Amino acid sequence: MTKEKTLAILGLGGSLQEFFSDSLQYHPRIDTYLNCDEIWSLNKGIRYLPGDQFFILDDLVGEARKSSSYHQAITECDKPIITSILDADVLDLFPRNILIEYPLHYVLLHYGRYFYSQSDLDNISDEDAVKIATTKNYDSEYKKIVNYSIHVGAYLHNSIPMMLAYAGFEGFTKIYLFGVDYTYPGMPANVGEAGRSNCEYWIGLLRGMGVKVIVSSDSTLLDAREGVHFYGYGKRQPVINHQSLTESLMIQQRQREKEKND
Repeated sequence: MTKEKTLAILGLGGSLQEFFSDSLQYHPRIDTYLNCDEIWSLNKGIRYLPGDQFFILDDLVGEARKSSSYHQAITECDKPIITSILDADVLDLFPRNILIEYPLHYVLLHYGRYFYSQSDLDNISDEDAVKIATTKNYDSEYKKIVNYSIHVGAYLHNSIPMMLAYAGFEGFTKIYLFGVDYTYPGMPANVGEAGRSNCEYWIGLLRGMGVKVIVSSDSTLLDAREGVHFYGYGKRQPVINHQSLTESLMIQQRQREKEKND
């Protein structure tokens, strides 16, 4: 059995407290994130959060100009920093940092290759997809890979979605999200940080690919703090658990067998 490759992503929202409060217990409820293969955080979290690498996807030149203290915090970071633009201006400002350019084209092609392979093209690696897509005379089959890359992957409008996309590209099979909150309890639904729908899109996409994405139980993301409930049932919510689903599955199978025999 292949070992899971696990990751904890630490955002800066309120549900981040679950990461810290749970780690202080004798018997943490989240018994695996403490042993995650990697921890990632972003932006101002570079000042105080643990992390194997950090993501600052806004232009580092612009970020440095906004705040001298933030500039200093970035300069003092000895962990890799993933960023969007890595040019001479950035390198001049941060000559001692470990800076890595976000591999946008490779990430997009990873998802284009995956979803196209589900229907038409089997056993093509990310490396082969890149080579094919960058040649001048690639045929129509490989144009479809590029089309899938754009159609499926070109929805990256916020840092956390870009981190999730990169995590899938890097082969993580289990991802914990803490502090990833775009709206907060008591706030009107139309008030909050932009990007929630983008983040939930990538959670659904990764789950569809078989990646386990676990959202903090105290987060508003995916309405996690509201618990399991279904529209239309009101106060008469159905019981959904292992037993009820197993019973429904057995009933469906018996119905199908009956239909075949009739």
